[in-house]
Amino acid sequence: MSRDDLILNIRLIKSFEYRNIRYLLLKNILPSTTGRELKQLIDIKIRSSPNLATFVNCPFDTIKVYTLSDQSFKDQSLVINFDHEDWIIRDNETLQSKGISSGAEVSYFNMEQYQRFKENPIMKW
Repeated sequence: MSRDDLILNIRLIKSFEYRNIRYLLLKNILPSTTGRELKQLIDIKIRSSPNLATFVNCPFDTIKVYTLSDQSFKDQSLVINFDHEDWIIRDNETLQSKGISSGAEVSYFNMEQYQRFKENPIMKW
């Protein structure tokens, strides 16, 4: 691992309403990694990790920064932050371009489910 490589906490969000979230730690990630490449890395880890078997068929398609490593606060929502829509990492954007450094938390989720939950953020449990 080089000095510039990142360690990222990935929040896999299967359900917003039921707050079904699992964490995945990714190491040795280059700051020049694009959103598309990060999605591919996460998908490979999901498919190869027995403890994430229930997440294999989830229609993940969006990555969004949850917290940056230099923030001293987290959003009030325990599921996802609704502000900072500019923190969504597009396929062609690099982690570095979003200001991501080691220790950042990044959410991986389905955009359609996110939009529904954003319109009606009610927990069902």
